[in-house]
Amino acid sequence: MFAERASRPIKISKITLALFENFFWN
Repeated sequence: MFAERASRPIKISKITLALFENFFWN
């Protein structure tokens, strides 16, 4: 899943940030 989006560093960055925030605010 992540490897497929590795081609888009900008998109993966946003997704990773969102995931991190979700985990922190959960």
